[in-house]
Amino acid sequence: MMRFALAFLLLCSFFVTSESIAANPSPEGQWRCERGCGCSPSSESKATSISKAPAINIIVGVQVTRIGPVPDLVLVNECGQTSGAVQRPDGRIQSILWRAVGEISSSGTTITWSNGSVWVKRAAHPEVKTMLQYWEGKTFKCSDRRVPLVPPFPSKEPENAATEYCDDGDAIMENALLCYAGDKRGCDTVRDSQSADGRWWRSPRKAVLQPGEPLLAEKGQTTLSNDHALGVMLYLSVTNDRNAFHRWVHWIDANDRCRTFCGISPPLTARFCEHDNCTLKLNDCPLLEILGAQLGEPVPFCGKFVPTGPPIALITKQLNESYDTLISEFPVVPPAAKELKKLLDQAVENLNATAYSVEQLRSKLDQLLVAKARLAGIITNINKTMNAKGFSRHNTMVEVMMLEEWGFGSKELNDAVATVMDRVEGGKKEGDNPYFEYVAHRSSERMIELALQKCPPIMAVDNHPRTQWMWERAADDADAPGKSMFWDCIFIGELWQNGDVMDPKVADMNEQEEAARLAFEQTMKAFNAVKDLTNILLQQLQKGMRDPSSIDWDQFRQFAEERRQQAEVLARDLDTLRQKITNNLPGADLFDLSRLPNPIDRIPHW
Repeated sequence: MMRFALAFLLLCSFFVTSESIAANPSPEGQWRCERGCGCSPSSESKATSISKAPAINIIVGVQVTRIGPVPDLVLVNECGQTSGAVQRPDGRIQSILWRAVGEISSSGTTITWSNGSVWVKRAAHPEVKTMLQYWEGKTFKCSDRRVPLVPPFPSKEPENAATEYCDDGDAIMENALLCYAGDKRGCDTVRDSQSADGRWWRSPRKAVLQPGEPLLAEKGQTTLSNDHALGVMLYLSVTNDRNAFHRWVHWIDANDRCRTFCGISPPLTARFCEHDNCTLKLNDCPLLEILGAQLGEPVPFCGKFVPTGPPIALITKQLNESYDTLISEFPVVPPAAKELKKLLDQAVENLNATAYSVEQLRSKLDQLLVAKARLAGIITNINKTMNAKGFSRHNTMVEVMMLEEWGFGSKELNDAVATVMDRVEGGKKEGDNPYFEYVAHRSSERMIELALQKCPPIMAVDNHPRTQWMWERAADDADAPGKSMFWDCIFIGELWQNGDVMDPKVADMNEQEEAARLAFEQTMKAFNAVKDLTNILLQQLQKGMRDPSSIDWDQFRQFAEERRQQAEVLARDLDTLRQKITNNLPGADLFDLSRLPNPIDRIPHW
């Protein structure tokens, strides 16, 4: 009876302990340093974060063992410094690097650290949800009875509803920004604005109607523009739609080049549409090249900048052709060689799979090297276009944001944005634009307060014209707030909710390049090992087929099987390395494939 009672008490104790641990509030999420924020320079938003730590992989020989997570949390303070941490059974957070302990309040909204810092969880703004619902009910969607299969999409309303269905000339940029903020309707609108031939139009409606270009001597809206091509790039960087990018580049490459009114671009420069006003400008090719490297797609009309040499596919093609030629010489394969042919088929499969992994890593390295080669010119041009107020400055801020999202933030870009934030136009500060505030400091409290000040408040009757995207108007444009299309306000509200909270990070290009180069060298070493194995099998199979009696088939079969297994191990390790590099640059934890046995050692000679 006593043993039963003891067991019952232990069981109860287990459930109570488990319940108390499970009841601990989760610390994961976005926080803000409220007091004791001593590190300098600190971000203006005092943004901090707590996230789940990735599992740690221990590599023993060629085996990858998953353990952890140890630690189970990653802390980021208001200066961007990081520390691993563990959450104790009592709910407190133990920082490993900072040697501080944080106690979470019972409500889960405050962490008080033993070093005096106090973090407050960033709760949803009390007004944002209500205002988003109100703005949503006020929006205009473009609908044209001539294209009944095109669903209504976010747009400005026309100034003359009697003669026009909608004003969708800027739909690409507006919807690309909505897409960036996490609004699927924006993504769908940009996607549907591409026609089957790969060409991008200003809206889904225009992609179906396909209007012509204005005459060169006339004023009129071209079917696309450089500004909206930037919107397409933003959409592609959000969705990683490689196929759409490939088809777009193919259309641009096949399209007639500029010949007459090319501006500062030389004759025969590529164009985004069939009008010379769409001729690519100074930053267009560098941005397309960086995006192309990110997506693993070349941009032929922008030059032949291939930092890491010809594609690996050219190497595998030669081996595959050698294999096909060899097999074609033997319509009837000797019986003893049939099993070896299967082994060779598997070896070639491993080679092709390995080549795919190498190409993925190559694209990452090319992205870094292309960016490094092009960023100086991009930044120079950004500093020039920042001087023009209005939509030009707005679109340049989109360019900066996109580069930072790609991992190419820099002090020079931060300085260019800071210059804009300090500008005064007609007595009004450009820094009071909430979108500009986001580019400078991401989702800060100031950003949402500025948005709520500028966006239309809840009114019993509000029939103002919905013809402006406010954030592209200059600070001294007094008419813009009274003409908000409401989609601009939905964008800024969703961006505040879904966007980053940490200040833009300055990338260490040298560190990234060094890590990528090291990874690529190791990857090529493994790839060449697999290639050598395939070559050996080809040579021995060729010898055996020509003179079957000269081969000890049992011995060679054993040798070939060992080579095939080794090729599989190399291919697996290579793919592991590729994943680690592409997912974790910079500062990836690389392991050295040179420890693997030399594939050409101990080759028997016949």
